[in-house]
Amino acid sequence: MSDLPQMIHEYYALNPTAYFVVRLVSLSQNASPAQANEPSLYVVLGRELEGSSPCLHIEFQGVRKLVLRQPEWSQISVGHLEITQTTADSAGMGKYAVRDAGADGLISFECCDFDAVIS
Repeated sequence: MSDLPQMIHEYYALNPTAYFVVRLVSLSQNASPAQANEPSLYVVLGRELEGSSPCLHIEFQGVRKLVLRQPEWSQISVGHLEITQTTADSAGMGKYAVRDAGADGLISFECCDFDAVIS
């Protein structure tokens, strides 16, 4: 479990606060024995709604307790997705708490693992 904080450090090294416009949110059910059919969430955040600027792509595995609220306005944006480490689950897998760090708190959930890249 010593590598779990490293994953969070690497995520913040990508400067996630620069990516705040939600371009895509996709929830899917994995048919993987390793994930025990738990949902995965794929999020793409951009710096602007349209254009060809780089985006932050984040895939979360083993998603639980998902809360997603649609804002009253048309453009969905987040302060940034804040990821923190929580306690390990019964299988010893690391768990993370993820939430919109903005004032509106549009999304929050827990997950077992995640991967983030800019492209």
